[in-house]
Amino acid sequence: TGVRALNFFKCDFQLQESVMAANELTEFPQIYVSVEGFARYKGPLTADDLHSFIQFQITPLYTNDVYSFSSEQTLLSISQQIPVFVKFFAPWCMHSKAVKKRFQMTATKYKSSIQFVEVDCESNQGRAFCSKFGLNSWPSFKLFTKGQTIDYDWENLQWQGFDDFLAQHSPRQEL
Repeated sequence: TGVRALNFFKCDFQLQESVMAANELTEFPQIYVSVEGFARYKGPLTADDLHSFIQFQITPLYTNDVYSFSSEQTLLSISQQIPVFVKFFAPWCMHSKAVKKRFQMTATKYKSSIQFVEVDCESNQGRAFCSKFGLNSWPSFKLFTKGQTIDYDWENLQWQGFDDFLAQHSPRQEL
């Protein structure tokens, strides 16, 4: 019928310290939804807000306007014509998994003015490109445009920051 079951659980830090440490859970209380990685809820504790957050996390994304990295030369060539927003990730990283859906949705929103690319920093193809930038945390984001590389500091910006950042550094988007 298409209905998905949700499982809720309480994790007592004193009883499940290894689980908490493995998932970098250090502040309490916290609410997470785990579909692909952990997505942390930071909004108001109201039923409507929680419902919206959970719906967003469990709703499948059917479009994919994000391209896989092919080569540095191709990426730099495209970025001379249109800005290219790049997500550098590691497939095992829970933060990379958690941001995937938001990155894809942003790509769909801006597909007429910005190209979105994912670089798997653990793949043979992506490893050299990632090491060129000295990346050591995942995910990392950069905007390539007309020979410039602009860093996006995702740790200090909320998800809305994608829109603010792209609006500031790219051609005007008509919505």
